Amino acid sequence: MAKKSTYEELEQRIKELEEESVKSKRIEAALRESEERYRQIFNIAPAGIYEVDFRTGKLVNVNDAICEYSGYTKDELLSMNAIDLLTEESKKRFLNRTSKILKGESIPNNVEYAIYKRDGSEIWLSINNKFIYEGDDLVGATVIAQDTTEHRKVEEALRESEERYRELFERSLDCIYIHDFEGNFIDANPNALDLLGYTKEGITSLNFASLLSEDQLLMAFNELRGVIEKGVQNNLSEYKIRKKNGDYVYVESKGSLIHKDGEPYAIMGIARDITERKQADEKLMKLYDELEKRVEKRTRDLAKINKELGIKTVNLEETNTAMKVLLKRRNEDKLETEEKILANINELIKPLIDTLKGTKLDKRQSTCLEILETNLRDIVSPFSRELGSKYWRLTPMEFKVANFVRSGKTTKEIAELLHLATSTI
Repeated sequence: MAKKSTYEELEQRIKELEEESVKSKRIEAALRESEERYRQIFNIAPAGIYEVDFRTGKLVNVNDAICEYSGYTKDELLSMNAIDLLTEESKKRFLNRTSKILKGESIPNNVEYAIYKRDGSEIWLSINNKFIYEGDDLVGATVIAQDTTEHRKVEEALRESEERYRELFERSLDCIYIHDFEGNFIDANPNALDLLGYTKEGITSLNFASLLSEDQLLMAFNELRGVIEKGVQNNLSEYKIRKKNGDYVYVESKGSLIHKDGEPYAIMGIARDITERKQADEKLMKLYDELEKRVEKRTRDLAKINKELGIKTVNLEETNTAMKVLLKRRNEDKLETEEKILANINELIKPLIDTLKGTKLDKRQSTCLEILETNLRDIVSPFSRELGSKYWRLTPMEFKVANFVRSGKTTKEIAELLHLATSTI
């Protein structure tokens, strides 16, 4: 027969039960408090939180943020299968992850899914899973979701921008290069590499100073400081660049500051090969110099010719003067000769003709005398027009007096020579 408990034992047992009851109530209160805090966090959390039952595929709990993300009410979401919210591509990703979980494979807790909103638009959610097991069976998950749509748009825009930049960088007909603030090359596009003869790996071991002559370094570093201070280079710079094979090319370049994570990072430069243009300018300058020399020589030659022409002109003027003097003298001699001829005719021939006219001549003789007088007049006609008016009508005595006057004789002297009175002379 079982031994009955004593009063003291019963009293002790009652006391223990009371303590257990108080402890249980405390645990229940703490559990209710914990559940209340969980519900508060669940409901007011800025991130989306939902619970899903993998056995039914249903959403069993959702917070306000999930409703705001999706545009559905809580009742609408709780009546839906979670997978129905996913886009086709995200469904494939979800089923693939689930298959790996069931196979016991390790998968990352974080994943991104695209879901359809109530209005048919798409948003992206970054998912962090806390899987729920019953024993060894996976039965559900508590999920924290963050809307990353805007972030993805920014990333997509950044990716597109980087692709456009890379496309421009790689395919530009100009030379594009990047170097740090000390002038060490970081990158260069294919056109720049082809121009200089370096590979992409080889260019990163160079400093731009190694490509320049010493007389260009000061200008280059001044331009570098200007870009760092102002952010952009206002004017083009011209450099003579040494290629890998030792040849030289001429380029025009302009640089600007580029940033990384909001901080100045390096300098990007754009350069254009102007070697052919430079050579054409130099050739043109050479031709110009040659033309200048030819013009100077021609000017000197013309000056010499002008000087010689001046001398010849003076000589010609002197010759002309001499010719004029000679011509004048000739005319004077001619006039004097004509005067003598006329005077001789008047003194020697005309008196005879006049004498014959005073004699009795037959008709034949008269005719010959007329012909003689006419022919004589024709002979002296070239010079008789000027002198004839002066001398042709003078008498023989008048011609004698005229000759004495021309010889410088005075009236008295002529009268004595001709035995005539001075009044008659």
